[in-house]
Amino acid sequence: MPLTIYGVLSGTAMACENSHISKFHVAKGKYSSLLSTTTAEALDLLRVGIPISATSQQIQRQFANVTSDTTLSLNSVLDKHKNIFKGIGKFKNFQVKLHVNPKDIPVQQPVRCIPYHTRKKATAELQHLLRKS
Repeated sequence: MPLTIYGVLSGTAMACENSHISKFHVAKGKYSSLLSTTTAEALDLLRVGIPISATSQQIQRQFANVTSDTTLSLNSVLDKHKNIFKGIGKFKNFQVKLHVNPKDIPVQQPVRCIPYHTRKKATAELQHLLRKS
């Protein structure tokens, strides 16, 4: 069932100490609010890994319980482990052993479509990865 969109407005989304100017679509019906990935990342509500823009002090605060008295920075980790952070991520001469309970019944998950607005970018990335392999 297609959504009936009343209009689009720009506004400032705020979370904690962060704010971000975003576009909001107003739809007919009782729907939950959704944030785009861009807005969620800008508000620091969604993050995968250590942000590249993070300072050494921010990283230390995040990993205070992991790092005791060592100074941790993204560049120092990347420099220290150059042999790990290169290439396209394939292990050579390595076989993974998956520990699966034989009593568990496999379940097929439904196919999930790539969102329309990211299809071109996803297709281009897949083609790029296929050319590299």
